Amino acid sequence: MLNGLSLAIQNRPANRPSSKSQGRKFYRRYRSLGSEAKAARWSAFTERAIFGRLTTGVYSNADLVANYEGYLFYRGLFHDGVVAAKPAVFRWAEGRPVKQRDFTWADHVNDFWDELLNPNAYNRGLLRVAKARLLRLCEDYRRRPARYRAPQADSLFERYRHVGVVDTRDLAPSKVLAADCPQATAR
Repeated sequence: MLNGLSLAIQNRPANRPSSKSQGRKFYRRYRSLGSEAKAARWSAFTERAIFGRLTTGVYSNADLVANYEGYLFYRGLFHDGVVAAKPAVFRWAEGRPVKQRDFTWADHVNDFWDELLNPNAYNRGLLRVAKARLLRLCEDYRRRPARYRAPQADSLFERYRHVGVVDTRDLAPSKVLAADCPQATAR
């Protein structure tokens, strides 16, 4: 027997694919609202409420960044200048898409996709838990401190400020671990 959700999925029109990509949803909001700023505000709202802080106690900056970069991916498929002043990946010619350039993940993925390097904002109780778990990394931090740094954190924060990222640079592991890890004891 089919439940209501299964029935709805089976009866979904063929031209309405399931949209699980938050980047695609951001792109669709941009198209329907006619504004990147309005789509960004909606994305930040969902992170505060539906998918984030209200329901889980966690506001994920990295999720907002990944959603925005997903939007840029979709928009940059057929629109020039969306990604670092590059041409679109495709252009239309004689009713068909023609590849203009190669796709590269490097156009979209950066340190701010990483929730360690781009820390979440937490409700008070979860913040204590998150800091305690972060301090479990002290030994690794002492061996490989570069792994815990985002050299471009300030410029990335500015780049994504408009999509609703919260300034959590004070929770960056390079700061927390440097300040709060106990000194290694001599053997």
